[in-house]
This record gives sequence, C-alpha cells and structure tokens, in this order.
Amino acid sequence: MLTLCCGCAFFGDYGEEHFMNKATVRDLAKAAGVSLATVDRVINGRSKVHVRTVEKVWQAAAKINFTKDIDAANIARQRIYRFCFVLPTGTNAFFKTLMRACKREAALQRDGRIQIEIITAPQLDNDRLLGALEDARLENYDAIATVTQDSPEIRTKLKQIARGGTEIVNLVSAIPTLDNSKFVGIDNAAAGRCAAELLCKFSQTDHVELGILLGSMILRDHMERRFGFEQKIRSAYPGHKLIFIGECNDDRHLAEDLVSKALGEHPDLGGIYSAGGGNIGVIAALEKSDRKDELCVVAHELSSHSRAALKSGIFDAVITQDAGHEIRSAIRIMKASVDGVDPDYQQNRIRIEIFIEGNMPVGEMLE
Repeated sequence: MLTLCCGCAFFGDYGEEHFMNKATVRDLAKAAGVSLATVDRVINGRSKVHVRTVEKVWQAAAKINFTKDIDAANIARQRIYRFCFVLPTGTNAFFKTLMRACKREAALQRDGRIQIEIITAPQLDNDRLLGALEDARLENYDAIATVTQDSPEIRTKLKQIARGGTEIVNLVSAIPTLDNSKFVGIDNAAAGRCAAELLCKFSQTDHVELGILLGSMILRDHMERRFGFEQKIRSAYPGHKLIFIGECNDDRHLAEDLVSKALGEHPDLGGIYSAGGGNIGVIAALEKSDRKDELCVVAHELSSHSRAALKSGIFDAVITQDAGHEIRSAIRIMKASVDGVDPDYQQNRIRIEIFIEGNMPVGEMLE
C-alpha cells in the first residue's frame, strides 16, 4: 500500500473541514483533474496510464491526504482470502484449545470474505508435518499459519512455500531465520524468567534445588523458556541449584516417571518448573508424593487439570497465553500481509498471563 500525506497547511479548493474526513477516490479524481477510471488504474497499478498522469494523481493524493482503502477495494472486487492453519494433534491441552479456537473462528468467518481450512499433523513427527505443509502448498493458499518444530527440513519447506507467494505466519513457536515470516505468540524467554521469579519468591529458602521439566528439546519455545529460566536464576538467584528433570515429549506417563524419579533422587528439591506439556503426569507424581506440600510448582497453560491443581495447592502458579487471541491475531496478520500493509502489532501482541488460585478466571476461558 502506498500512503502519501502532507503536513503542510495546503487546502487549495478544499477547506480545512474537508481534511477532517477521509479523502475518497472521487476527491482524488477532482483534485487531480482526471476521471474516476484513471484514478482506479493509477492506484491499483494498472497499465496504459501516461507517466505524467500517474505523477499528477499521486501529487494530488499527497495534497489531500488520500489513502487507498484496501477493504473497500477488496469488497468491490469480491476478493476472497484463502487461509490455512497447520495445527498439531495429540494430547497437549493447549493445542486442543488452539484447535477449538481455530474452528470457532473458521465458523465465524464462513459467511465473510475469509475462508479458513485446517490441516493437522502430530507436532513431533517431522515427516508427517512436512507432508501436511506440502498438502497446504499444493492448495495455493494466500497465507498459512502453522505450529512447527524448528528443523532444517521444515525451514526449507516453509521457505519454498514463501517463495511461491504464500505468506507464512508462525504460531506459538518462532522460526526467527525464516524469511518473510511473522510470529504470533508470547515471549517464551520472558515466560521462563517469570517462572524463575515465581519459584524463587515462593520458595521457603534461598538455597534449594529447582528442577525444570521440558516438553521437548526440539521445540524452540520450550528451549527459549529453559534459557530464560536458567538465565534469571543464574544472574539473580545464584544460591539455587538447577536440576534438569528431563523431557517428556508430551507423554503424561513419562512426565510422571521423570518427576517421581527427581523427587526420589533430590531430597533438597524445593521447586519444579513444568515448561510445557506433561502437566497431567506432573500432577499425578506430586499427588502420590508425601512432599507435595513442600514443593513450589509453576506450570504452563490453564486447562481443567491445571485449574484443579491450582485449587488443590499442587500448583502455585500457571503461566498461560490466550489461544483465541493468537488465532485472531494470526488471521489479522495474514490478511495484512496479503494486502501488503503493516498490521497493528500492539493489537496482535500476545501477552503473558499469570494465574494463581486467587485470580483464576471463572468459566472455560481457555478450554
């Protein structure tokens, strides 16, 4: 989109009152002394317009502060946007919430000018995710939003899709080296630092062991949370000793075994950070332990299980993100990218939310 404006007090045949309202194509045609058809050809970059006429139209646009109305133009052309979400399947509570939010938005958009389709693949299955992305590529969508792991093969596939003219938006976990990509999600390193602050402030002593359980070490968001967590503790709370409990790969049974083993091997363990996935297993291990009242536990994502754990005192705090906001932001960013305009980054910024038992929202906010 080309936006021209003028900060000087030029009004010409137009009074100051005119500039209180948005200039229209009719205003532009009058200011430039050309027909509406000529204005349409110029602002939409069509051919067969003399270069001097083009210059005259854009000079007039600057004088009357004309901005092309993308939505009005798309309505006139009956423009339909075709968007695709490639989302993970599995038992992860947050991804189930993300899927429900996406289906809800797809239904709401059904009668509008945005068509949303969903393709699924297991998050930790690189080959099947590549297959899902290839299926999306072959459909020639205007834009694709996806939750992916950061592997060389995935990067190559996403770059191939982007070179074909499809806009790419990364959800939840960023791939920062991907050309022309957008990211919608929380600052995961900051979330890790928040978890460190909460554990250290809630702990009974300044000299305890703190453990971290990851969902997967091949997911960038989980690794960024670990980085932020360890960074904060090492810099601000050096008296605490860090223990790596392991990675559960979103397997509740493995998560339960890892936490149970850590409790048995580390009698000085005073806090646990469950950085992503496996919360049901973490809860199960703590419920079986006679040390659950001694431990401070911070986990991610507000689900029915983490709600119950907050109410019972097993979890002390839950760090979460609004799945519905992420889906809506992804749609807005995809549309803006296709239109060639800058999205409202403040509106689309996903905030870190922290819940304890006392401020837990009523109802199914994220479920």
